[in-house]
Formats: sequence, C-alpha cells, structure tokens
Amino acid sequence: MKSVKAMDAGTPEAHVPGFWWATMPVVKNTPERIFQVLPFLSGR
Repeated sequence: MKSVKAMDAGTPEAHVPGFWWATMPVVKNTPERIFQVLPFLSGR
C-alpha cells in the first residue's frame, strides 16, 4: 500500500486512490467506540 509506505518513510503528503473520497466521510464520522468494538477495525 502506497499510503503505508509513505507513512513509514515519513513523507508529509501522499496521494491515495480516488475512491477514498466517498469512504473517508463515513470513517471520519463514525464514533470511536464503534471501532473499538469491532476488532478487525481497531487493530487490536
């Protein structure tokens, strides 16, 4: 994944695929507690 590689490299800005424009508002507006309940989303 380009974004993960960019973060690991310390790149301050990276361009991601265009389909994220529709996905990110949902992610940004989802309460943190929902991510904590779903282990496949929390990374824990």
